[in-house]
Amino acid sequence: MKEAYFKIPDIGDLYLHKVLLQIDIPPLLFVCTDSNGKYYLGECIDSYEFPYQYLIVPTTPDILIKMLNNKIAMYDAFRMSSDKIAFKVREAEELRNDIVCLLQIDDVLDEDLPSKEAFFEIDTGDIKNYLSKLQGYKTYEFSQSANVL
Repeated sequence: MKEAYFKIPDIGDLYLHKVLLQIDIPPLLFVCTDSNGKYYLGECIDSYEFPYQYLIVPTTPDILIKMLNNKIAMYDAFRMSSDKIAFKVREAEELRNDIVCLLQIDDVLDEDLPSKEAFFEIDTGDIKNYLSKLQGYKTYEFSQSANVL
C-alpha cells in the first residue's frame, strides 16, 4: 500500500507518483496522484531547512506531457492548473499536522514559481520512460472517451 505524501482537505491523500527533480531531500519538482488517479504537479518552494514548503496544483497528463517535451515552461505548467487553484503546504513532523492553504492560481506569487524561462530538461531514461507512460495514458484516456460516443 502506498504511503500518503500529503493530506489535502476535501481531496484526501496525495501519493508521490514521480520525482522529476531531486538534488537532496526534499524533492524539488514532482508529480502526485490522489486516490481517484487525478494528477498534481508540485514543487518545493522552501527547501533550505525543515519545515519545507510546497506548492501543489491540480494538473492533467496533457500539461505534464507538454512540460516534459519542452512545449511549455514549468512556470506555465503551474499557471495552467486544471482547477485554477493551488495548495501551499507547510510540512510538519506528522502528516496530519501539515498546514495547507488553498489559493486561487492567480494569487500565487511569481516568486513561488519556477522562472518563466525555465524549461524541463529530460536527463535520464527514467524520466523518458515516465513521459512514455503519460503519453500512453493520454492515448488510452482518449480512446476510452471515444468509445463512449
